[in-house]
Amino acid sequence: MLMTAPNQLQFRPENASSKVLGRLMAWKNGWKTYQPLTSATRAVAIPEKEVQRPKLTDPKEQGKWNLKLIQATTTKEAEDALTHGANINCYVKNDSLGIDSASVLIFAVIEKRSELFDFYLTEPGVDIDRKDSNGFSAVMRAEVLGQIEMVAKLRARGAGYTEEDKKTVYELKLIRAKTVEEARDALAHGADINCYVQKGQVRSASVLLLSVTENKSELFDFYVEQPGIDINRKDNYGFSAIMRADFLGQIEMVAKLRAKGAVYTKEDEKKVWELRLIRAKTVEEARDALAHGADINCVAENPSINVRDGSVLIFAVLDNNQELFDFYVEQPGINLQKRATNGWNALMDAVHSKRKKMEKKLREKGCTLSADEEDAVRQFKAYTPKRQ
Repeated sequence: MLMTAPNQLQFRPENASSKVLGRLMAWKNGWKTYQPLTSATRAVAIPEKEVQRPKLTDPKEQGKWNLKLIQATTTKEAEDALTHGANINCYVKNDSLGIDSASVLIFAVIEKRSELFDFYLTEPGVDIDRKDSNGFSAVMRAEVLGQIEMVAKLRARGAGYTEEDKKTVYELKLIRAKTVEEARDALAHGADINCYVQKGQVRSASVLLLSVTENKSELFDFYVEQPGIDINRKDNYGFSAIMRADFLGQIEMVAKLRAKGAVYTKEDEKKVWELRLIRAKTVEEARDALAHGADINCVAENPSINVRDGSVLIFAVLDNNQELFDFYVEQPGINLQKRATNGWNALMDAVHSKRKKMEKKLREKGCTLSADEEDAVRQFKAYTPKRQ
């Protein structure tokens, strides 16, 4: 993975298609619904540079200069990259921000680099309407960040901004709201109270769920009273607001959600106790979770170390928690051979991590490694079990 300092941008060398955009016809083509931020939005378009850039045919050479463009921190560096054939519309990715399929223009907005922004904006063939993987164009990002001058310059060059774009912008403002006033303003401008929220590995959530997770009681009280709020929306892990509130011990939030008719089934309760089992650090916590119906073989995940579909036994090995390991390995019905998505089971992890006591216990329980499994451990690579 190629990273750049200080912003850790990645690149894909494929060329994005360029398009010559209409310039000052924007008011005719859809800006009538756009509400100007200030008088600065009447800025005159910056003239496009009159230059011709070389077009490269070698993918490796193209990738090399695209990367230099992405890494550019000055207009001189950007000019050098473009002079050597970098594509002004090359794709830019930033995993830490969860943004893909962006452009150097979009990132100039995000990083508030005004000189680079002006430079890219006047580059022949720049796609000012390109949207990133989250559906945001440069003008939309500038709106969210309050970059009034950038908004004005983009509009003067004909950047599109529809009613749907405006709604998307205000939904992001709703998601980022820190106060009830900010949330109320976003909703007043058309944001959907049930818009989808992504926070780290949690997707398909809602602002209500987010307020529970972040323990923002004022925002929670405001959201839960909004007309049309879906209080039973579940995220990609299958957790609703009341389930998160119960797990986090937010008693008052649970009570308010119940009063609003939030659904909380026996299966939901089991899922909450299984999360408590997965997060358990002591035998007492694990025993309590099992006593409340958690499945000893429930799916355990830790995306930060790229372990998915694992088990609490595997995590006891990885965490080197001997006490929990000894407790789990003796539980009735435990699947000692359960594998994570990388194909590894508890014994493979124990061998690789040199957990001798754990390895010995698992072997005493009848666990063994095949030649292929031993090879996977030795080379520290994923393992695909052979079909029986």
